[in-house]
Amino acid sequence: MKFEDVMTSAEAAERWGISPVTVKQACSGQRNTPPRFTSDECRKSKGTWLVTRSGMERVYGEERIMLKVIDTGLRSPKLIAEVENYREAWIAIVTEDFKGSPCVGEYTLEDWMSDDFEDLREKYPDFQPGDKMQYIYLTEYGEGPIVEPKIFNRESVSDLLSHLRMSYRVDEE
Repeated sequence: MKFEDVMTSAEAAERWGISPVTVKQACSGQRNTPPRFTSDECRKSKGTWLVTRSGMERVYGEERIMLKVIDTGLRSPKLIAEVENYREAWIAIVTEDFKGSPCVGEYTLEDWMSDDFEDLREKYPDFQPGDKMQYIYLTEYGEGPIVEPKIFNRESVSDLLSHLRMSYRVDEE
């Protein structure tokens, strides 16, 4: 666990957009209700509740953040969207890319296994999509097909952009 993955209940409340009292009650429990956090997810230190990011995400979901999606393939970078999570950032990138001449193709497993994709399957014989994946992405100039990540975060979106050689970036505010 990293140092930045531990925060006070007040900081956690601000970052997740909930009441500090709600976080404290999730740590201590309240009137016949057990704590919502495990002992590995929170503890009291000199009167201050400390909680982990993983505990907050388990109990309250993904942290609310503001992300700016920027197209860097132009002469001057252009803001294309402001979103609250990395999945929405990826959707904004694909949507923007499809507006012009699409650089990236988005395909389902059914598409990939169809007769129309036989040439691509022969071109990339080592690519084996999983049966539970939602989309396969591919560009003519990328490193071959890549499956949509299970979890969208800074690293997975950055990996998609790098693998597909797409000229976008996602900045956290």
